[in-house]
Amino acid sequence: MTAVIASLLVGASLAGSMAAEIRVPQDHTTIQGAIDAASNGDIVIIAPGTYIENIEVYRKSVTLTSISPDDPAIVEATVIIPSNSIYHCITLYEAPHCVVSGLTVRLGSGNPGIYVDSTAVIVNNRIEGPDSNGPAIDGGARPGHTLTVKGNTIIIKANPMRLAGSCEAIANTISSGGGSIEALQVIGNTISSSGGSIRASQLLANTISRTTGSIEASQLIGNTISTETATIEASEIVDNTILSSRSTAVSGGHAESAVITGNTMQNCSISAHNDSIVAGNTTTGHAQTIRITGLKGTASLVGNTISGLRVEAYGAARVVDNTLLSASVLPAILNLLQGASATGNVLVGEHVYASDSGPIIDNVVTGCARWAIQHHGSSALIQANTIAGNHAGISSYASFSDISRNALLSNEIVAVWAKMGSGLFAGNLVAGNGVGVIINESGSVNVLNNTIVGNLGGLGLDQGLVANNIVYDNPQPMGVGWREVIIRNNVIDHADRITDSGGHMIWGPGNVDASPLFVDPGRWDGDTFIPGDYHLLPGSPCIDAGTNDVDNPDTPEIETLPDTDTAGLPRVIDGDLDGAATVDIGAYEYLPGDVNYDGKVNVLDLLLVRNGLGLDPASSIEARKADVNADGAVNVEDMIMVREHLGR
Repeated sequence: MTAVIASLLVGASLAGSMAAEIRVPQDHTTIQGAIDAASNGDIVIIAPGTYIENIEVYRKSVTLTSISPDDPAIVEATVIIPSNSIYHCITLYEAPHCVVSGLTVRLGSGNPGIYVDSTAVIVNNRIEGPDSNGPAIDGGARPGHTLTVKGNTIIIKANPMRLAGSCEAIANTISSGGGSIEALQVIGNTISSSGGSIRASQLLANTISRTTGSIEASQLIGNTISTETATIEASEIVDNTILSSRSTAVSGGHAESAVITGNTMQNCSISAHNDSIVAGNTTTGHAQTIRITGLKGTASLVGNTISGLRVEAYGAARVVDNTLLSASVLPAILNLLQGASATGNVLVGEHVYASDSGPIIDNVVTGCARWAIQHHGSSALIQANTIAGNHAGISSYASFSDISRNALLSNEIVAVWAKMGSGLFAGNLVAGNGVGVIINESGSVNVLNNTIVGNLGGLGLDQGLVANNIVYDNPQPMGVGWREVIIRNNVIDHADRITDSGGHMIWGPGNVDASPLFVDPGRWDGDTFIPGDYHLLPGSPCIDAGTNDVDNPDTPEIETLPDTDTAGLPRVIDGDLDGAATVDIGAYEYLPGDVNYDGKVNVLDLLLVRNGLGLDPASSIEARKADVNADGAVNVEDMIMVREHLGR
């Protein structure tokens, strides 16, 4: 008797009995004869051969085993073929603590295999039924009983396993043409089939290959699943590899708070709702859809790498810190609908379509062959995004829009095209695009503290206030529509080229035509724009040259000035140290003494000035930055100025 069988008998815990060994055919010519002669705890050892009989164990605990259940050759040579084509080949009825080990059960076209209804162990058997509709193993465990099906090889036309109650299927190799596999726990199995269903509470660490069918579980963890097309539902889908050659639907089912995390998926649509989370997955596809619905909760799509799939988010759903990549000629889409929001995502070749969405904040969109962000709805909040290298940048059609602190760089056709009843366009960097900004068919709009440089066209506005902007180095700087536009405290070159279609432009005070003195103005290299650094150098005419009075009586709901600049530096700072804090012109606020432009004044800035002592500011940009007081020399006075502002 092998160590495996001995350990199983210990597990059966048949106290107070000595196990007798009954051998077939030496002691009894039939297996049933040996069973009938056996007492509780006895072991029926079956020699290699072919036995044609249906076997039943009734209300006793015995072990049925080949002479060497761990030897595949012995297992294949010890064959039971049912004599009756209707009944199970082996029946364990009200027979707790039985073991069936190391046998081959060969089924005909009508035969089911092994029936169990109590605690038992079915281990290291081979169940063959290429023409049988099974089930290969049937029944289950009554309340208070546990069935273990472990290490078996099952080859059957349909229905490999259909078990109710506390049943576990562990490390089996199962091949079938379809039907069902049902058990409480399905762990570490190798399963191949052309269809059918797998249902379990826990489906863990299996290798599953199938053409089609369904997989349902509470926990689907650590599996490798290959399929042509299938449906997969579980409330926890974690650390699986799911590869579909066509399309497979993966979902949290009806779970209110499903968890779909850490999976690698190919050609899989994903859906989750309410308070579910889809996080940390890597998924590729061709036009499948990820659908996150937060109509009754805050569903989240967080930290995934998504290639070639359409993403749809609804309600209070959040799309956060994902990388979305286009994997086809037509870019995929991130759809934000009915209040869904997107924050911190990177989209390459994909674009954002939003309809009555929530905030679109801190995303990066690049390489898109259409609009990077396209918004329609009653209100738009589009802030702190980087929109670079796309066919076009932001399109927004909304009753109210807040488009603030975005970087729009090198978009081919236009950076921003907006229609808004009222709104705010503030703190944006718009550089190296085809057309810069067009806001038309609009109500009164505040255009404040933007840097619009190096575009083929600068700014077009129908109605509103244009204040504290740098509109520079654009061949066509501005166009004014048919209603009143107030222009004041801007740096604008080529003012003579501004077009005033309706004759309602009001040229206010504080506008100047002078170089803004950027750290690096950027440049065109042929058809390619190389962005610069648009922070202001010491002595820039933009420092403290704006106006804090930007209230617009037509738009009282709009905050007067942004709280921070494009880089997040607080506004307003007394940049020229005259005791009166006045906002700077442009997207960036100047912080005196911040030589390295990291947003704070500290010992690193002192070191930079010390290293530049004696240099001519005209000799390099680094020397120009070190001339903190803009007096034309890098000297001890600059060090004193930095020291006085340490900690700011």
